[in-house]
Amino acid sequence: MKKELINTRRSLRQTKAFLERVINSIQEEILVIDTEFKIVDANDSALKAAGLSKEQVVGKYCYQVSHQSETPCHSKDHPCPMKDVLRTGNYSQATHKHFNPDGEIKYCELIHYPLKDESGNVAQVIEIGRDISNELEKRVARRAKELKEDYARLVQEDRMISLGKLMSSVVHEINNPLSGIISLSKLVLRNLEEKATDEKSLDTMKQHLGLVVSETSRTSKIVSNLLSFSRQVKAEVQDIDMNEVVHRVFSVVGHKAKLQNIAVHFELDEGLPRVKGNFAQLEQSIMNIVFNAIEAMPDGGDLTIFTHRDDPKKHEVVVEIQDSGPGISQEDLPNIFEPFFSTKGEAKGVGLGLSVVYGIIRDHQGDITVKSTVEKGACFAIRLPAYEPETDRL
Repeated sequence: MKKELINTRRSLRQTKAFLERVINSIQEEILVIDTEFKIVDANDSALKAAGLSKEQVVGKYCYQVSHQSETPCHSKDHPCPMKDVLRTGNYSQATHKHFNPDGEIKYCELIHYPLKDESGNVAQVIEIGRDISNELEKRVARRAKELKEDYARLVQEDRMISLGKLMSSVVHEINNPLSGIISLSKLVLRNLEEKATDEKSLDTMKQHLGLVVSETSRTSKIVSNLLSFSRQVKAEVQDIDMNEVVHRVFSVVGHKAKLQNIAVHFELDEGLPRVKGNFAQLEQSIMNIVFNAIEAMPDGGDLTIFTHRDDPKKHEVVVEIQDSGPGISQEDLPNIFEPFFSTKGEAKGVGLGLSVVYGIIRDHQGDITVKSTVEKGACFAIRLPAYEPETDRL
């Protein structure tokens, strides 16, 4: 009898040692917690993650070890799975913020399983935790990359929408010089066919050919600007003169404003500091705002572009675009930069233009605001960090 008891005890010790080896070989962090939230046992992975010995962990409350807190979890963002298990008697799962021994935050996926007594009541709870910080970082990085690619496509699509808006006025702008070129070319051809080679005829043909060259150059410049605007935007950062951006925009849209009897005024600071950014994206931002201003004044009006340096202490460059259109209501102003918000109606767009502008300016560490009074027009102000090399500040 005594021998059997000894063998039974030896067997139990061996079984316990085997189970401890199994539990300690598991890479997930395992805690055994009683119904008072006190830790009863912990495997090696949990002790290593906490940076504590078993003596320092056993007997402490679980939230003291994992959250470095003196009170149980009660945040709505991080519901306590331990409470769920005690309340329902079923397993519970959650993602929590825990702390490393050095105080750094880590994210853990937690699963709590109930250990029930013979009466079916929860006696203890097994917590199994897995550090998913690296996995989350990869997910976030992957999602950020996808969003960046989607945003790049959205920006390019917006450029194509802007290009489509330009086409009718550009066709008109190109048609005028082409008609002149054809007429002048016919006059020169007729003179040559009639062999009009006297000095007066030759001077006239030279004048006609000079006008042909001038009008051809003007047409070429219009087409060149359109091609430049339609190209895929590359993520190139360079020193940019915002006055040059403004001039480039109006080299493309100036004729559209002229067709609608809109007087364009420029008040540009010639001593404006440069900014760091992507020329094509900033050009698109100005273009979208100018388009909105032109569309808001179908019967003509005034459009004024200001560039200036704000408070020198802030090192900011400011571009303001002011129109004399119908303005924006106070009700609509808070939503003006929201995607798909538009006051124009479905026939004139889906309301992406200003949201794209907002995204571009924020990507350039800038800010965009709008002030408006109904029937008195609107003024958009873009503020961008001025780029000044350290040598210029000395």
